[in-house]
Amino acid sequence: MKRMLCIAACVIAIISFCCIMGVNASDTKLDFTVVGTVNMADQTMNTTIPGVTGYVVWSTNKSPSHPYHKIDGLVAPGYGPSNPYWLVVGMPAYLRIVFPEPVYITRIVTYNIALTTAWGTGPEAGDRWSESSLWVTSGGTDYDIGDIRVDANPAITDNADLAVNRYVTEIEYIFENITPPDYNYFAINRIEIYTPAIPEPATAALVLAGIAGLVRRRLIR
Repeated sequence: MKRMLCIAACVIAIISFCCIMGVNASDTKLDFTVVGTVNMADQTMNTTIPGVTGYVVWSTNKSPSHPYHKIDGLVAPGYGPSNPYWLVVGMPAYLRIVFPEPVYITRIVTYNIALTTAWGTGPEAGDRWSESSLWVTSGGTDYDIGDIRVDANPAITDNADLAVNRYVTEIEYIFENITPPDYNYFAINRIEIYTPAIPEPATAALVLAGIAGLVRRRLIR
C-alpha cells in the first residue's frame, strides 16, 4: 500500500508539472542593456542580458548617419520617443547579433521600418518597405528562419513574428531590398527577441528525469 501511494504521488507530481508547463507555456522578451557609449557613426554596440555572462554584440556593415539610425531608445533617449530605432537598413546591409553563449530563443518579432520626420507626412510618405531574410546559427549550423517584408504605413504588415525554438549563438538579418531604393533614412523600428518564461525543453526534461528517478528509487525500496 505504501508503495502504491508513493507511485500515485509521483504520477500526480508528473501530471501537475505537465499541466503547469502547458498552462504557463509562454515566453518573455530579452531585456538588453547598452554598455558604454555608442556614437552615431559606430557600427557595433555591446549589450548585456540577465543570466548571460559577457557581451551580446550588435554590428552592421552600414554606419548610421542620422539620429534616426541610433540603436533603439537605449542609445539615444534624448531624441525622444519618436526615434527608438535600431540599426540602419541599407542596400546592401546586414544586422548581426552575436551571443557569448547559446541562448534558447523561442521567436523573433521584427517591426515596421521607420520614416524620418522629413518624409513622414504628406503624399511623398508613400508605401515604403524593407525586405530581408532572417538567419540564426545554432550548434554551428545556419538556419533560414524566414523572409521578412515590413512596411511603414503599414499597407502590407507592420511586423513579422517568426518562430525559432532552438539554442542560438548568432542572429543575422540580410537585407535584400528597400523601396524606394534612393532613400537612406530607413531603419528597423524594433526587434523583440523572446526566450522561455518557463524552463526550456532541456531543463524540463531534466526535471521530469529527476521525478522519474525518485519513482524508481521508491520502487526499489
